[in-house]
Amino acid sequence: MKILLLEDHVDIGYALAEALRHERYQVEWVTSDNAAARAAAEQRFDLAVLDVMIGPREDAGFELAAQLRDAGFEGQLLFVSARDAELDRVRGLDLGGDDYLVKPFGLAEFLRACGRCCAAARRHGARCSRGPRCPSTSPTAA
Repeated sequence: MKILLLEDHVDIGYALAEALRHERYQVEWVTSDNAAARAAAEQRFDLAVLDVMIGPREDAGFELAAQLRDAGFEGQLLFVSARDAELDRVRGLDLGGDDYLVKPFGLAEFLRACGRCCAAARRHGARCSRGPRCPSTSPTAA
């Protein structure tokens, strides 16, 4: 699985990227929505993990998700945000998001959400780089 990670907080982005790499995912970590849009245009990703609030822009992740879907992005979308209002979570799902995690969250919860997206992507034909460890081939997968 190839994952695009958009997180502008360096400490959080580093921790998430390293946790994903430890689980044998391929990760492209970027810190701006412009860099994420460029990466998505140049490469194929199975999952995009998008922070909703990037810098001063409160809706950057939502705007990027709409832009990606309009451009034909077929991968899974996982939103991460400190915004915990029901309207925000629903908006993310309405924009084509597959999951929405509210910060703060633990690494185990984050990795499980990515695993669920990995399983969904595999059901739609994506190849998982994790081999037999891929959640979609595990008997305990959700």
